Amino acid sequence: MSMPKDFTAFSWEAGFPADNKYLTEPSLSGWRLEYRRMIKQNLSLGVAVSWNAFDETLPTKTYSSPGGSRAVTTDMIRQVYTVPITLLTHYYFSTSMKLLQPFLGLALGGQYAENNTYFNIYQLTENNWGFVARPELGAVIHFGATSPVSGLISAGYNWSTNKNESFGIDNWSHVTVNVGIGVGSF
Repeated sequence: MSMPKDFTAFSWEAGFPADNKYLTEPSLSGWRLEYRRMIKQNLSLGVAVSWNAFDETLPTKTYSSPGGSRAVTTDMIRQVYTVPITLLTHYYFSTSMKLLQPFLGLALGGQYAENNTYFNIYQLTENNWGFVARPELGAVIHFGATSPVSGLISAGYNWSTNKNESFGIDNWSHVTVNVGIGVGSF
């Protein structure tokens, strides 16, 4: 009986907001921890948790309440913190390359999101859980035939149902780019 093939990886994760009215600045301070277990020759199942911190400062502007009865002129700081917790599956393409193992993946799960808005002495905060889906494309980079250490690169699209009612946001989407290192075998 052969040993199970497991892979655990830690990645730096950059996030780039997509289709979003709330903020546009990328997050370069994210990370992802994931575990994969091969269930067939080219297929793995696993779990992952990520974290991203998005932060943007907007210039001074006058903001009015919906009825126009109140207004404040101030700069504004907008923040979004996301924590997707997902089950994932990856399909690994057969290639003649020994050092590069391309894959296509899909992650599904829940995402906690915290939205903070600071303007003058006021603060709006919305925290909620939503459904998250993340298709991704990437590759495992093997450092040698017998090395248990591998590199990992991937790009994905995180789409979630997290809302920010104060700003009329019905979902939170961002593109992810991951560069990491893993331990295990395929």
